[in-house]
Amino acid sequence: MATQSPEVKLPGKVFRKKNRWWWTVQLPGEKRPRSRALKPEGSRVATTDRRQAQKIAFAMWEQAVRADTEAKIKTQESVKIQRLKAKFQAQAKALTQLMNKAKAQAKTEASARAKIETELSRLRARPQRTTACHCCGRAATPQTLQQIDSGQRLCTTCLEALRREIRDQQGRRGSA
Repeated sequence: MATQSPEVKLPGKVFRKKNRWWWTVQLPGEKRPRSRALKPEGSRVATTDRRQAQKIAFAMWEQAVRADTEAKIKTQESVKIQRLKAKFQAQAKALTQLMNKAKAQAKTEASARAKIETELSRLRARPQRTTACHCCGRAATPQTLQQIDSGQRLCTTCLEALRREIRDQQGRRGSA
């Protein structure tokens, strides 16, 4: 019993036609059943031996199942590849948009920086207005001169001297 191999029941119908074996079956991947002559390899006609016919039918079935499985795997792989390509293209597009946005922002910042630097250079290059101190005549910017009650504009040195003079006069009056 250990030497016998299990027999596989094939789908379809094996039949004799003019003393030759044929098989009517719908193989995997086909749309409808069709009759096939069970020809040994290298022969032009179907076999007359039933056992050989079963082996040929089994080999045909095995080859059809393998081809159908390979086709399904290729299709699945193709679908996966298409999905990955689409995902990659979407990511590449998003990255390109992000890079373009960053470039545009950098351009805008560079333009703003250039405007600020131009304005700063213009301000630095503009000659400062100067006026003379009404006391000592030294040139000074209008911001550094302070106006006193009489309307005169004095530099900080003259203003300090004036304040000391006023304090000294007040001190002399208080002691007299």
